[in-house]
Amino acid sequence: MAPFTLIHGCMFAGKTKALFRHVQQGNLFPHEILLVKHAIDTRYQQDYIVSHDGERRECAPIRLPMEIPYLLNEHTKLVAIDEVQFFDNSIVSIISQLMIQQVEVVAAGLLKDSFHQDFGPMPDLLKIATQSEELFSICKVCKSTATHTYRINSTQDQVFIGGANMYEPRCKKCYNTI
Repeated sequence: MAPFTLIHGCMFAGKTKALFRHVQQGNLFPHEILLVKHAIDTRYQQDYIVSHDGERRECAPIRLPMEIPYLLNEHTKLVAIDEVQFFDNSIVSIISQLMIQQVEVVAAGLLKDSFHQDFGPMPDLLKIATQSEELFSICKVCKSTATHTYRINSTQDQVFIGGANMYEPRCKKCYNTI
């Protein structure tokens, strides 16, 4: 069984950068790596995974996890998935299948949404991960360790695509008091 690493944390914690590092450390050829993200993530460029500091990698934007097996080639050794929280729960079985097929998987996403509720398939992905990496940011208010994502506007939708203009990293105290 191949490994599955789940990278998670609040917004601005460096999850995408960690995903990129993991891909680089694999010492694989480009044709052995498949990078995907949910097509709903249109903050930067549609066909690229882009970190908040501008680092970018070409990827396949998809809407459904079942698209992943069709994007593999006979050389694929690693599948890297950004913004995995946006996928439905079928991503869990797709990742499990990849692991059985000896394809390593690394995925990055928000474990909790801006209401601090479980986000999409993340709790189930955490259960099947062979390794998890929790990342933290710096609280925008008090500069301590941030573990929460705070939404600046008042929309109540769980999924609301945005960046620094819509979200801030907050520690638990600042998240609950403001």
